[in-house]
Amino acid sequence: MRARIHLVSVLTVLALLGACAPAAPTIAPTKPQLAPTAVPIAAPQAPPTVTPAPAVKRGGILKYASNKDTDSWDPIFSGVNEAVSPLAVYETLVRWNLVDEKTGKHDIGPELAESWKFEDPTHLILSLRKGVKFHDGSDFNAEVVKWNLERARDDKKSLAKRLVENVSAVDVVDPYTVKLSLKAPSALTLPDLTRSTGGTGSSGTMMASKAAWEKLGGDSYASKPSGTGPMKFVGWARDDKTTVTRWESYWAKGVDGKPLPYIDGIEGRIIRDKAVILVELRTGTVDASYDAVPQAYESIKANPDLRLWLLPWAASRQMIGFNQDKPPFGGNIRLMQAAQYAVDREALAKTVGFGVGEPLNYGAWIPSWPGYDESLPRYEYNPTKAKQLVREAGFPDGVETELAFQTTTPLADKASEMIERMWNAVGIRTKLWSAETLAFKARNKAGEFQAANWYMSSSPDIAYYNRMYLSDGSANWSNFHDVEVDKCIREGASLIDFDTRDKVYKRCIKLVYETAALQGLYALPYNFVYRKEVKGVREQLIDLDLREVWLDK
Repeated sequence: MRARIHLVSVLTVLALLGACAPAAPTIAPTKPQLAPTAVPIAAPQAPPTVTPAPAVKRGGILKYASNKDTDSWDPIFSGVNEAVSPLAVYETLVRWNLVDEKTGKHDIGPELAESWKFEDPTHLILSLRKGVKFHDGSDFNAEVVKWNLERARDDKKSLAKRLVENVSAVDVVDPYTVKLSLKAPSALTLPDLTRSTGGTGSSGTMMASKAAWEKLGGDSYASKPSGTGPMKFVGWARDDKTTVTRWESYWAKGVDGKPLPYIDGIEGRIIRDKAVILVELRTGTVDASYDAVPQAYESIKANPDLRLWLLPWAASRQMIGFNQDKPPFGGNIRLMQAAQYAVDREALAKTVGFGVGEPLNYGAWIPSWPGYDESLPRYEYNPTKAKQLVREAGFPDGVETELAFQTTTPLADKASEMIERMWNAVGIRTKLWSAETLAFKARNKAGEFQAANWYMSSSPDIAYYNRMYLSDGSANWSNFHDVEVDKCIREGASLIDFDTRDKVYKRCIKLVYETAALQGLYALPYNFVYRKEVKGVREQLIDLDLREVWLDK
């Protein structure tokens, strides 16, 4: 049986409306192939027993490479790609913990908030960790949390606005207790407080130093950030290099009883060409990177000095949709159905994913998300049926169309060429149109397309994809609009109980299927690549976490 992509639904967490137990103060490193001890969300418990870990080595500089830099080190203005992960400098109130790598199950656990509870579906109480300092020496407390969340919500240019737009008020109960009042119940309340929100274009709701920001001013702070993370910021040369060093007063301790991190610092370089990054990984001038192209998987796995960690739960999606307001697909459901049945998703996933891709048969849904059910109807590859539907659609001699795609999407050209051949074979004679992302999105938003194939980044919950499915969604690149689908997915995003949400999303999946206008194609897993000397690599769902890294040199 072929492997499938798994990710625990966040509603497993929220359904219990429980409090999370404090994290153990000592963190034991494990190999990335083993799931770290996760803290259950359901009810308060004693800190987990930590299995004795092998001795670690302290010291050394980790050499990291990225092909993209950030625009700002102010977390509400920064994107998700940096020469050094913001998780080195900043922390969030809660975090994702890997529970079971085999299934991709994750739980939300404590970070700067030690515990929490929902008084009711629209009021969340957060109990904060005491004794935490920012790198500038100022205290982390409830007032700082209030300032960070309100700034993320209210600043007109904030990229994190979507993560806190449901928060109507942030109240300081006492110096280490915060109360969030929500406009409406939401499945994303806790996930929105993590770093790994997926596809929101921001670094998440990370906690910045209020004192440092007010002292420096916003413009200067953007290049001189101060967080509570294990690494203190040293310098940033845009599009070149970022340097961070050990924060000696970090609150979490390693297995040796001393404060983390184990390494002395990280030197992050911007290297635009991923092929060059791979060369430097092989020679040892780079220790770690991320998101290697699928074409390189076999060579990485064959190299005894390198390690490839695939994260199938953190998968990017390739989607396809039809303009419902423009010929030939607009108003012609049989032609849209024909185009869907003509696509061999298994072949696409295998070819474009170089053996690790997975077909997306139910829109953007993956198996562990609420609503996923393989008994639901889907568009199986059936060219004979597709040909018949083309004729029934009113085109006995076939039809001409155009398929638009993004040139900046990995392997989108190859996938689009495959779809072109599949459609041509059933009488949907296709020509391709391509452009970089901004031009592609602008053309689609203007409705100047017939069919489109585009990329959606990894997200931890289906509700983060509402912006693709909603008629007025900010990422509605296919001009998809259906009143019943709008109602259904909004209802699913507002529910807390997992079982109820599961039933609602089953209905949503069926509704989306019946429109034939928007479906998934395939998913490609995110990945980390690093040298064998790098130990203790972690993830926060879709992000590299180097807090416990050490170098066996």
